[in-house]
Amino acid sequence: MAKKEGLVSLEDLNVVKKCEESVEMEYMDAGGKGTGVFLSVVGAHAPRVQNWINKELNNRRRYDAVQAKRGKLSDVRMIEDDIDFGVEVVSIRITGWRGITDPFNAENALELCKINPEICQQVREFSENIANFTQG
Repeated sequence: MAKKEGLVSLEDLNVVKKCEESVEMEYMDAGGKGTGVFLSVVGAHAPRVQNWINKELNNRRRYDAVQAKRGKLSDVRMIEDDIDFGVEVVSIRITGWRGITDPFNAENALELCKINPEICQQVREFSENIANFTQG
């Protein structure tokens, strides 16, 4: 069926699907210069990201519910736990890299985000910018 002028389909508006496709970004140093390190990143709305977040938060809620049934208060979640959660949710957006000698895997992606807050921030900002996944 021909596309009518000025109209778009639901598929055209499917940002979630567009976020599933990795897009390469270059890590920029503090001076704004390219480093030669390239990371493949999915968008923040990608199902793999949302499913991971849902799973982790549901696990936390289940733990709290079990503790409540036992008549115990849940442990207070420390700010460090929330920071670690934030770093991990960024690391799962990385799907590959080049320019890094270590092999890409989930553990190394998490380590990279832990040891380099600039990379973690750049990946977060890149993956949350829908334009990076919807252009072209």
